[in-house]
Amino acid sequence: MVWLTSISGIVALALIGVIALIPYSTRWINHWVSKVLVNFRRAMGVHQIIGFGMIAIVIFHMEAAAGAGMMSRVNAMGLDLATVGLFVMFAQAIVGIMIRRCEPHNVLLWKRVHLCLMLGIVGLVTAHVYLNGMIIYSFF
Repeated sequence: MVWLTSISGIVALALIGVIALIPYSTRWINHWVSKVLVNFRRAMGVHQIIGFGMIAIVIFHMEAAAGAGMMSRVNAMGLDLATVGLFVMFAQAIVGIMIRRCEPHNVLLWKRVHLCLMLGIVGLVTAHVYLNGMIIYSFF
Protein backbone atom coordinates (compact mmCIF):
# COMPACT_ATOMS: atom_id res chain seq x y z
CA MET A 1 0.00 0.00 0.00
CA VAL A 2 2.94 2.34 0.64
CA TRP A 3 3.99 2.10 -3.01
CA LEU A 4 0.49 3.24 -4.08
CA THR A 5 0.94 6.32 -1.94
CA SER A 6 4.33 7.08 -3.48
CA ILE A 7 3.21 6.49 -7.07
CA SER A 8 -0.01 8.50 -6.70
CA GLY A 9 1.94 11.34 -5.07
CA ILE A 10 4.49 11.39 -7.88
CA VAL A 11 1.73 11.33 -10.52
CA ALA A 12 -0.12 14.18 -8.78
CA LEU A 13 3.11 16.17 -8.55
CA ALA A 14 3.80 15.67 -12.26
CA LEU A 15 0.24 16.65 -13.17
CA ILE A 16 0.60 19.92 -11.29
CA GLY A 17 3.48 20.83 -13.58
CA VAL A 18 1.65 19.71 -16.72
CA ILE A 19 -1.59 21.45 -15.85
CA ALA A 20 0.23 24.68 -15.01
CA LEU A 21 2.05 24.70 -18.35
CA ILE A 22 -0.94 24.04 -20.63
CA PRO A 23 -2.38 27.60 -20.67
CA TYR A 24 1.02 29.24 -21.11
CA SER A 25 2.34 26.83 -23.72
CA THR A 26 -0.81 27.08 -25.86
CA ARG A 27 -0.79 30.86 -25.59
CA TRP A 28 2.87 30.89 -26.69
CA ILE A 29 2.17 28.56 -29.60
CA ASN A 30 -0.85 30.62 -30.67
CA HIS A 31 1.16 33.83 -30.46
CA TRP A 32 4.34 32.73 -32.25
CA VAL A 33 3.12 30.23 -34.83
CA SER A 34 1.60 31.77 -37.93
CA LYS A 35 -0.84 28.92 -38.49
CA VAL A 36 -2.51 28.02 -35.24
CA LEU A 37 -1.65 24.41 -34.44
CA VAL A 38 -3.48 24.26 -31.15
CA ASN A 39 -7.02 25.34 -30.56
CA PHE A 40 -6.85 27.31 -27.30
CA ARG A 41 -10.39 26.36 -26.24
CA ARG A 42 -9.68 22.66 -26.79
CA ALA A 43 -6.42 22.91 -24.85
CA MET A 44 -8.21 24.58 -21.97
CA GLY A 45 -10.76 21.75 -21.99
CA VAL A 46 -7.86 19.32 -21.56
CA HIS A 47 -6.54 21.60 -18.80
CA GLN A 48 -9.89 21.35 -17.01
CA ILE A 49 -10.15 17.56 -17.41
CA ILE A 50 -6.62 17.06 -16.07
CA GLY A 51 -7.46 19.41 -13.19
CA PHE A 52 -10.43 17.34 -12.09
CA GLY A 53 -8.40 14.16 -12.62
CA MET A 54 -5.66 15.57 -10.43
CA ILE A 55 -8.14 16.18 -7.62
CA ALA A 56 -9.26 12.54 -7.92
CA ILE A 57 -5.64 11.34 -7.79
CA VAL A 58 -4.96 13.53 -4.74
CA ILE A 59 -7.99 12.04 -2.95
CA PHE A 60 -6.76 8.54 -3.89
CA HIS A 61 -3.28 9.49 -2.59
CA MET A 62 -4.84 10.61 0.68
CA GLU A 63 -6.86 7.41 1.03
CA ALA A 64 -3.87 5.20 0.16
CA ALA A 65 -1.74 6.93 2.80
CA ALA A 66 -4.48 6.58 5.41
CA GLY A 67 -5.05 2.93 4.49
CA ALA A 68 -1.36 2.11 4.77
CA GLY A 69 -1.29 3.42 8.33
CA MET A 70 1.26 6.08 7.46
CA MET A 71 -0.46 8.97 9.21
CA SER A 72 1.18 8.36 12.58
CA ARG A 73 4.68 8.17 11.06
CA VAL A 74 4.72 11.43 9.13
CA ASN A 75 4.94 15.09 10.04
CA ALA A 76 1.56 16.45 11.19
CA MET A 77 2.30 19.89 9.74
CA GLY A 78 2.85 18.27 6.33
CA LEU A 79 -0.55 16.59 6.58
CA ASP A 80 -2.18 19.88 7.54
CA LEU A 81 -0.56 21.60 4.56
CA ALA A 82 -1.74 18.81 2.27
CA THR A 83 -5.29 19.13 3.60
CA VAL A 84 -5.30 22.89 3.04
CA GLY A 85 -3.85 22.25 -0.43
CA LEU A 86 -6.75 19.91 -1.24
CA PHE A 87 -9.28 22.56 -0.23
CA VAL A 88 -7.41 25.14 -2.33
CA MET A 89 -7.62 22.70 -5.28
CA PHE A 90 -11.40 22.54 -4.81
CA ALA A 91 -11.52 26.34 -4.74
CA GLN A 92 -9.37 26.52 -7.86
CA ALA A 93 -11.68 24.09 -9.68
CA ILE A 94 -14.65 26.28 -8.79
CA VAL A 95 -12.84 29.39 -10.00
CA GLY A 96 -11.87 27.56 -13.21
CA ILE A 97 -15.52 26.76 -13.88
CA MET A 98 -16.40 30.40 -13.18
CA ILE A 99 -13.81 31.55 -15.73
CA ARG A 100 -15.54 29.52 -18.43
CA ARG A 101 -18.99 30.75 -17.45
CA CYS A 102 -18.54 34.38 -16.39
CA GLU A 103 -19.06 37.55 -18.36
CA PRO A 104 -16.11 38.73 -20.50
CA HIS A 105 -15.37 41.80 -18.38
CA ASN A 106 -14.80 39.59 -15.29
CA VAL A 107 -12.55 36.98 -16.91
CA LEU A 108 -9.27 38.76 -16.17
CA LEU A 109 -10.08 39.08 -12.47
CA TRP A 110 -10.96 35.39 -12.15
CA LYS A 111 -7.86 34.38 -14.12
CA ARG A 112 -5.74 36.30 -11.63
CA VAL A 113 -7.48 34.58 -8.72
CA HIS A 114 -6.93 31.23 -10.49
CA LEU A 115 -3.22 32.01 -10.88
CA CYS A 116 -2.87 33.01 -7.21
CA LEU A 117 -4.57 29.79 -6.15
CA MET A 118 -2.20 27.82 -8.38
CA LEU A 119 0.80 29.49 -6.77
CA GLY A 120 -0.66 28.65 -3.37
CA ILE A 121 -1.10 25.01 -4.38
CA VAL A 122 2.48 24.81 -5.62
CA GLY A 123 3.77 26.24 -2.34
CA LEU A 124 1.62 23.94 -0.20
CA VAL A 125 2.57 20.86 -2.23
CA THR A 126 6.24 21.75 -2.10
CA ALA A 127 6.09 22.10 1.69
CA HIS A 128 4.11 18.84 1.98
CA VAL A 129 6.63 16.92 -0.13
CA TYR A 130 9.51 18.42 1.86
CA LEU A 131 7.95 17.50 5.21
CA ASN A 132 6.38 14.14 4.33
CA GLY A 133 7.92 12.88 1.10
CA MET A 134 9.44 9.43 1.41
CA ILE A 135 11.83 10.35 -1.40
CA ILE A 136 13.11 13.26 0.67
CA TYR A 137 13.56 10.97 3.70
CA SER A 138 15.63 8.55 1.65
CA PHE A 139 18.15 11.29 0.82
CA PHE A 140 18.74 12.30 4.45
